Amino acid sequence: MARMTENIRCAYDDKNFYCAKINIIKAKSKKINDLYILLGLLNSKLINFFYKETYRALHKKGDALGFDIPSILKLPTPEFDKAIVLVPIIQNILNITQADNYLENEEKQQKVKEYEKQIDLMVYKLYDLTYEEVLSIDKDIAISQQNYENYQL
Repeated sequence: MARMTENIRCAYDDKNFYCAKINIIKAKSKKINDLYILLGLLNSKLINFFYKETYRALHKKGDALGFDIPSILKLPTPEFDKAIVLVPIIQNILNITQADNYLENEEKQQKVKEYEKQIDLMVYKLYDLTYEEVLSIDKDIAISQQNYENYQL
């Protein structure tokens, strides 16, 4: 049975903490970089946009999304060899969010938001989106068209 959500939000857990009312993807891969890449992709604005549009078109269940493994497996993924560029950013986010004072530290929270924006930009480039396509997904993107077109992974 699918869980319903407005946005995909995923977390990395290496301590086996589990919560109620969540879906857990237990990775078969022991390659930590693959897990980090998947985490970055699933939390990106692009994949959330794609998932919402695809899910609504297929299931027409309103604003909430069904989040389940069969639906996730239908998501397009970039080549993981190219997506490896996400790993250092994701590691930085994990290092910050695992700090004891993260929830009270606005500076750390702001830094994570900056990293998340960087991941979104990198994901747009991994999927070869045009600037116009990016604007249809992320109207608040803080980069000019010229800088986006010149951005290299």
